[in-house]
Amino acid sequence: MRYWSSALALVFCLLPSPLCARHLVVGLGIPQEHGLWPKLQSFMTQLALKTEKDLVIELKSTPYPRIQEQVSKGEMDGDVGRLQEVYEGNAGVVRVDEVASTLRLFFIFHKDRVMTDLSAIRRFKTLAARESFFHRRACKELQLDCEFVGPGSSTMDMLRLKRVGAVMTTQFQLVEHMRLAGNPSLFRVGEKAWYMEPAYLFLAKKNADLAPGIAAALRELKQDGTYKKVFGMDP
Repeated sequence: MRYWSSALALVFCLLPSPLCARHLVVGLGIPQEHGLWPKLQSFMTQLALKTEKDLVIELKSTPYPRIQEQVSKGEMDGDVGRLQEVYEGNAGVVRVDEVASTLRLFFIFHKDRVMTDLSAIRRFKTLAARESFFHRRACKELQLDCEFVGPGSSTMDMLRLKRVGAVMTTQFQLVEHMRLAGNPSLFRVGEKAWYMEPAYLFLAKKNADLAPGIAAALRELKQDGTYKKVFGMDP
């Protein structure tokens, strides 16, 4: 019986079959309702096909701290678009050595007080995420008067009441900030990205064999214009 089961499995895997696909579940810290989600899943599908014929990459919406913990323990296969420092010195994780995206920093303003230059923004307090080293570095480099706060609707309430001049956000956090705003029409997002850092795809150590292939596939998808076609911008 065991012989026939093994033989049957071999026949299935010699043919295109989902039973034989290598399936990776990678964490993403934004909700599925986020406008970026379908673009990311589409790109991940193309990245998987370019890497290996039978590779499947599935996104899973998970809070950032849980992603980091689960990838480190090998309970999740990977992490999409994180800064190098997040897994610095972590022996349980492997970095894909091709920049996956760029983390961009924007400001949200009250519609009656939109500012277009740093000298104006520096005159007021800026709210930034307490847990984000990216925000802390940006505040220091841009010489801003930042107050570091936790997540929640109070951030946008302070901006609505004009108690602060701006709220610092990334392209990923932006939708959540506006969702919590209550009345999004009161706010405007600045057009310029004031600060940027590269982000990488990280894999649990058990998937380390895929890292070189994913890096090569990612590089090719950027060079042939697929990345820009999916996301509407360069990496």
